[in-house]
Amino acid sequence: MSGLRSENPTPHYQWCFICPWCNARSCRRKQSHTKQNPDRYFYSCPDDKFFKWEDEVRPHEWIRVPFCGGCSAGVCRVRREVAGPNAGRIMFMCRVKEGEGSCGYRVWQDELEMIEARQTKERMNLSQSGRVDCNGGVSDAVEDSKQRDGGTDHVSPLVEPSDDLVSREVTPQRMDQLQCLEERSNLTSRRPHKRSRCGGIIVRLALNSTSTRHCWMADAIRGNLSTELNGWWGRLVFHPKRCLMTYELKPSTSSVSNPLEFVVQDILVNLSGSITPGRNAKAVEGYRKLSFNLEQHHSSMDSTYVVPGQIVVDVTTSTRSLLGAGNRRSDITLSPVSLKKPSCKPTNEGRMSKSISNVFHQAAERLQDELLARLETMDVKDHAAMSQEAEATFAALDCLLFDYKDFKRHMDELIHCASQLFEIDRAIPTNDSHQKLIEICSTERERLDEINRVHAEALEALNDSKNHIKVLQEEISSALDWLFQIEADVSCCEVEMRCLEIELEKTSQNKEALEWKYLIASKELEESQKLLLEHSEAERNAAKAAFDRARALLRG
Repeated sequence: MSGLRSENPTPHYQWCFICPWCNARSCRRKQSHTKQNPDRYFYSCPDDKFFKWEDEVRPHEWIRVPFCGGCSAGVCRVRREVAGPNAGRIMFMCRVKEGEGSCGYRVWQDELEMIEARQTKERMNLSQSGRVDCNGGVSDAVEDSKQRDGGTDHVSPLVEPSDDLVSREVTPQRMDQLQCLEERSNLTSRRPHKRSRCGGIIVRLALNSTSTRHCWMADAIRGNLSTELNGWWGRLVFHPKRCLMTYELKPSTSSVSNPLEFVVQDILVNLSGSITPGRNAKAVEGYRKLSFNLEQHHSSMDSTYVVPGQIVVDVTTSTRSLLGAGNRRSDITLSPVSLKKPSCKPTNEGRMSKSISNVFHQAAERLQDELLARLETMDVKDHAAMSQEAEATFAALDCLLFDYKDFKRHMDELIHCASQLFEIDRAIPTNDSHQKLIEICSTERERLDEINRVHAEALEALNDSKNHIKVLQEEISSALDWLFQIEADVSCCEVEMRCLEIELEKTSQNKEALEWKYLIASKELEESQKLLLEHSEAERNAAKAAFDRARALLRG
């Protein structure tokens, strides 16, 4: 339809050049093969009334045409109104013509731009409104990360506090309200894998709105990182994701020195000695118990044990928080890490190492059992989710320093077999699918018969119209012949009338001459009759007088 304006266009738009001649259709992009301009592209009007080289087209002459919003027919057709109240406006419509399956999609260019601008503004407002500040811990963490980094170019993923943001208390109800927030990870803050041995436990709940998976590890992590922090479960080492900031290795004493910190996306909750709004009292109490137990345990042993001071867990969830959510489940993604064993120097027959090893071994077995239980409840079709759950478990087992090669091999074989089984089941048509195919075929057959009937009716109407046109054309021809004959007769009548007019003119002249002669003859006749009458009367009078004289003579 049209050429691309840029080398990397957006997947929902395409650039085109509207013909300024017809002002209604987009020009076609063609390639020149002449000797003067070899392989040079140009635009020409569909009616070949306009021509312009592509490199001569100005930026303001390009129009960004969207893909059809009602169907998948492709780039919309472009039309610029040339008359009426919308003269000069550009309309985008479905490229399929009406009556041939068009979806009826129509939109004005200016309205589409306004909609896009409004959506962009709403997204910016949502992204700004989702940033929450906790003045207590974020600034300290940022300053601490800057001091430990020593001038590196990496940016901390923690958000610096601002004055216009308000502190909020982080409770289980508040955690549920954070499910609409999007995870904003800073890709420039990637750093090499390190194992941190300082600080407290940092739990980062990245609430991803696009993820709705139901993670089976929610209960396990909730049990391990509960607010009570009972036993050695609270000291399990999980490696952070690459986007999270890590710190230098720092040896610590027999107890965890730094307070627990729960980071929920951009909300940092410090679980220190004093309880303020936004701090969990149970977690603080559990942390104190844990520190006290560790101090007593290490005081009874003449050994120096380096405790991993910072435990980082990256929890990706979309709907609910792990902490204080009861039996709710969420998605957890644990990044794998290669950790070294803690440096232990036991002096009392290695009882500390054995206890740690036993706890780690029990935790690994529990994770394996829960993974197997979770996989038994999952559908074979969802083998991709099975792979994700297995990878998350493998990452946790890496952190527990557990040898799971055989378990991983069997798990990979299980997932591979599940994938093959799913492919085979999908390839084999079931009764329901066969029945659906039969129904679809019947429906399409009915639609085909209906369209064939409509096509036959339209074809018959078209033939009748053609025959009617032929009859009318014949009548027009006959009428034209009759009209020509009438025109010929009229011409003949006009000639005859002209002759009759000439003859009438001659007759009129003869009539005038005869009238003159008749008038003269009438006068002569009148005079003759008058003379005759006078002569007859004189003779009568003379005869009467003679008669009278004769009668008188007779009497005597």
